[in-house]
Amino acid sequence: MFAGSVVYVLIKYAMEACLCFFWLRRAREGTPAAAPAALRYAGLRLFLGRAVMLLLADTSLQNLPEWTLGLVFLPVLWLEWSVLDLVIAGRGFSRRRLLMGDGQRSNRWRLCGFGVSVIANIAGLLLGVRMSELWV
Repeated sequence: MFAGSVVYVLIKYAMEACLCFFWLRRAREGTPAAAPAALRYAGLRLFLGRAVMLLLADTSLQNLPEWTLGLVFLPVLWLEWSVLDLVIAGRGFSRRRLLMGDGQRSNRWRLCGFGVSVIANIAGLLLGVRMSELWV
């Protein structure tokens, strides 16, 4: 299933890079080099997802049925997009901003990121990637 995994990661990276490009243009108006930065931020998002996945794989979650992993990943996914929102927008870190966002525009973008990741994960599952191998 290696080929399916590679295609899955490429789809996820491309979708998330497009979303990061959009958010860079909105959050940092006048950013001249949004495309290279968007690629870096999408790479950061994939790294965060993979790091969380590896961390969770080494815990007691290993013995749970695969469908229950989604219950753990969904809140984690929201937090990952929240971290990325704070980094891209360049706003200071606070617990309130991390959990609740910084207004409607920020929360809409997080929700879009959440949706894009879930859609990419569904594509991965359709490609034959196991739930435990997804990059959250």
